[in-house]
Amino acid sequence: MAICNPASCTNLRFKSNPSNADATVAVQLHTYATYKQATLSATHVYSAAQPLGTGTLALFRDAFRAYVQYECNPDSETHTYNASFPNNIGTAYVDTAYINQKATLSLAPNWLVAQTTFRPHGINLYPGLDDAEYRWIWMDKADVATFTQASAANKTGWVYVYLWDGSASQLVHAVAAFSGSVATFTSTLMGYYNFEVENTDSADFMVGFSISGASETYSHHPAPAVEDHFGILTNYRLDAASLMMSPVSNVTVMNGSIIAAWLSPGQAWYNYLDNKVTATLMGAERFDFKTGVYGFLKPHSEADFTYLNNVSMVGSIVTKIGFSMSPHTRTTVFNYLVDATTMQNTTNMALGCEYVLTYIANMEMVCNDQFHEQHLPSSSYSEFVGALEAVSTVSPYHENPLHWSDITKALRTGFGFVKKHAGTLGTALSAMFPQFSPAISAGAGLLGAL
Repeated sequence: MAICNPASCTNLRFKSNPSNADATVAVQLHTYATYKQATLSATHVYSAAQPLGTGTLALFRDAFRAYVQYECNPDSETHTYNASFPNNIGTAYVDTAYINQKATLSLAPNWLVAQTTFRPHGINLYPGLDDAEYRWIWMDKADVATFTQASAANKTGWVYVYLWDGSASQLVHAVAAFSGSVATFTSTLMGYYNFEVENTDSADFMVGFSISGASETYSHHPAPAVEDHFGILTNYRLDAASLMMSPVSNVTVMNGSIIAAWLSPGQAWYNYLDNKVTATLMGAERFDFKTGVYGFLKPHSEADFTYLNNVSMVGSIVTKIGFSMSPHTRTTVFNYLVDATTMQNTTNMALGCEYVLTYIANMEMVCNDQFHEQHLPSSSYSEFVGALEAVSTVSPYHENPLHWSDITKALRTGFGFVKKHAGTLGTALSAMFPQFSPAISAGAGLLGAL
């Protein structure tokens, strides 16, 4: 978990290792606004043995859904997340929403808070926000949503369940009636769900809900420590993000493959969980599991750098928060296949597919707080456009041992004017190597040596 180094807290410089005293700040791509910027990093050691079959990793351009990771949950541990809402006047957090008599309300939690020691999504499970600001909660197959009226109200009503299909118009997916004070829904399909409660009674009631599961899950991870910095994320963007999967098993028992692909806008990551399906996408590449893979978010257009305002606050209380459900952004997906030849233990779990996952991103925030160091852009708009062009020539995924040399070689081949255009290429490289952005920002010498 990343922490804020006390020596540089006012600059919001995060460290994955508290003993690392080197202060780093990422180079910006381009902005006309005064901004502050943070380099975020997190390392996840995934030491659980993997089941035979396919697992998935997906990388996103969002602080509240930074990446999704398959968790096989071999011991069938139970996880439960309870919804948390702002109260009606925005002064506190409560665990219920108020439903007026003969009224219908779409439930709009800020987040769902972990109630169990097994926390596949971390402390909070954040919702997705569509253009109309409806909340969409991730549920894995066989997860159970439980809706409970406060104080055993026993009022009559219904819960309407909607399943996200990527479009503006949604159809009712399921309906659950309150029996006494409780209504339940069990998902048969993984996906993002919205819940609407209808109060058919002649009296008001309050209702809360939780999501529970005990099977495999696709864990939704936010960027490190976002829960400590909601106040400065009301207007932000991710300039760059990368995900590196590094196998750590004994090489003699490591058998498997990785299919990496770049999804087009509007393609849902959970439709590409099977490596055979992902392999059919244009530009998909195969890697051996033993080499691992490095991938970055390849910009599609300038629209990828639009500031997000998916956080609203009243004083210190969050009233709206979540990741963007926009169909216009692109996603990088890794499917890793555990081959049948992999050494197995007595429960048919593969021993040779343990890995370390490293996530790094550069985040930029518009900020008027004088306690934070602020900057003006050092790159011109033409350099920004040139950087997009440079990045467009490079594959967004590479073998771990070769990802630096692969990418710099591609840039050198496509752009022979390296020394003359060091600013453009420095900006481009910061998009592909967020962890090296500080060095690249001062790297005319480095770039000239490519």
